[in-house]
Amino acid sequence: IGSEKTGSSGIQNLLSSNRAALLEAGFLVGWPPEMGNARYLVSHFVHRPDDAWVTKRWGNLQDKKDATSKSVAWLDDQLDQNAGAIEQVVLSSEHFHSRMKTDDEFERFASFLAKRFDGVDLCCYLRPQGDLRGSLYSTTLRGGSVLSYEEFCDRVSRDRDYFDYWALLTRWRSAFPDARFTVYA
Repeated sequence: IGSEKTGSSGIQNLLSSNRAALLEAGFLVGWPPEMGNARYLVSHFVHRPDDAWVTKRWGNLQDKKDATSKSVAWLDDQLDQNAGAIEQVVLSSEHFHSRMKTDDEFERFASFLAKRFDGVDLCCYLRPQGDLRGSLYSTTLRGGSVLSYEEFCDRVSRDRDYFDYWALLTRWRSAFPDARFTVYA
């Protein structure tokens, strides 16, 4: 878990490109090969529309459930097919930071994991909030935005949860009280 702009895409690409070798070593990369990360899990447990609904063209909650359930089924199939050979499953998506927000979402996710795994280790990567805001602005400009930095800051500052790392870590600790929790800042 962790905020965007912390190198997560690089980690996810490395994991994806070494999927077979990792499986031989007992590590399952927990997202389908055609996906770049475990975003599907976030979407599976978040029932509020977000940017994925637009890009995936989900018209309603049932469309989203149908689509994300296929990826959940893929994970379950991998766990069944490789039972006994898997020591660890790696799930990674920066959207665990930015999209999962409610206690209900965390409870559903924790229940999902508890049914499949004996334990959970959490690694959280955080970037100083000022640096994060600057990097997000740069990404926004590369995407074609013409907002001034002040306008951008005004917009992103409205989402206090996004920059409130204490609240983020508290939510995860509450949902997974027995997890080993490592934070990299």
